[in-house]
Amino acid sequence: MLVGLFNVIKGLFYIEALRKRLFYTTFVLAVYRLGKHIPLPGIDLPALGVLKASFTGGGILGYLNTVTGGAITSCSLFSLGISPYIQASIIMQVAQFAFPTLEMIAKEGEIGRATISRYTRYLAAVLSIIQGIGLVGWLERGLGTGIQLVVDPDWVFRLKALVMLSVGALFVMWLGEQISRFGIGQGSSILVFAGIVSSAPVTILHVIEGVMHQEIPIISLLATSLFILFLTGCIIFLEKGERRVPVCYAKRIIGRASASFSGVTSYLPFKINPAGVMPVILTQPVLAMMANGLDYLTKSFAPDTFLNGLFLNEAAGYNVLMVLFIILFNFNYLTMIVNVTDIADNLRKSSGFIPGIRPGVKTMEYIDHLLVRIGTPGAIYMAVLAVIPSLARYYFSLPFFVTGLSLLIAVGVALDTSSQVEAYFVENRYEGFILNSGIGRASYNR
Repeated sequence: MLVGLFNVIKGLFYIEALRKRLFYTTFVLAVYRLGKHIPLPGIDLPALGVLKASFTGGGILGYLNTVTGGAITSCSLFSLGISPYIQASIIMQVAQFAFPTLEMIAKEGEIGRATISRYTRYLAAVLSIIQGIGLVGWLERGLGTGIQLVVDPDWVFRLKALVMLSVGALFVMWLGEQISRFGIGQGSSILVFAGIVSSAPVTILHVIEGVMHQEIPIISLLATSLFILFLTGCIIFLEKGERRVPVCYAKRIIGRASASFSGVTSYLPFKINPAGVMPVILTQPVLAMMANGLDYLTKSFAPDTFLNGLFLNEAAGYNVLMVLFIILFNFNYLTMIVNVTDIADNLRKSSGFIPGIRPGVKTMEYIDHLLVRIGTPGAIYMAVLAVIPSLARYYFSLPFFVTGLSLLIAVGVALDTSSQVEAYFVENRYEGFILNSGIGRASYNR
């Protein structure tokens, strides 16, 4: 096992193209994490230290603080992170279905994709300004803690902070695009992944200190670690699962009549979770805003009823909203990324057909029905895995905690990135690093 793992690590640096992409991605992530430690001008640094100790991390600010790796509580230039760009990308994907003009532009090949990308950047710039205005207001209120963070909260500070936050968000967007072009993995997802896992070393140090001071029982630590490993295993198992639909191709004659190809059989792979982690990423900000709004309404109009506190973080109402939003966004995003009409047309043009299903409309209806059947358990499993850690923390005393949404995002992005790395090994005729065969059986053949 250790020998196979060593061979895999050696292979990562043996392929020149992969080595360059890994180094480039590491360098970009280092720049991104460095920006997290540069505070905005006009911030009281001693008060900033008090804020980090008192910030509870709930609501939309807690979500932003998680995905940016603590940039919110550091009041840094990159406090907005990659969120404006992700939201702009989702809005543009939805707009392509709502506006036929954008859909036609998107189908114009490389030029169309470049045009859509340019529109996405413009929209991300607008969203960064809007979100920057809100964040500046929160900074003047100490992020809800009452701490005086701003030394001189005047219009000069507001304008400077707004400009620097907006430029920082656009720079992070550019970093993500550079990772997608010259690095490994999908840029925006890699930055979200880096923000989430950046808190792991601090958490590990706190746990070690707790064990050394006998504040955390060893049994509780082992049980929690096994529980998180079990959830990670479930995510990996279900993310790799797929439904293979057989496809047959008719006998074709190319050139002379004697140069013919017999009909072949292939398959269409449909993952159990075709939408990936995007529904989870989209759920976080919407859930935070909805839960905060409902909590405010219940405290204002029903303070002495069971509704008071029902929508706080990890409460029953909060978990119910989480399940509903994940399932809803899963199906919505699935309809955006899988075009059943195009799949059916491509099969018909290539003389392919699904056995027992007529080409054309019937094939489209069959694939659409199949996606609903596959997507339903996929959405439910994703929602359950997101809620289980919150329920475990609520009913059991855990020495450390990983939110379900963060765990889903981290594992999902890691699997997507490993698939791209695997493609480099396959392209260079390496038979190792194939997830289905296991790392322990890695071997390399030139």
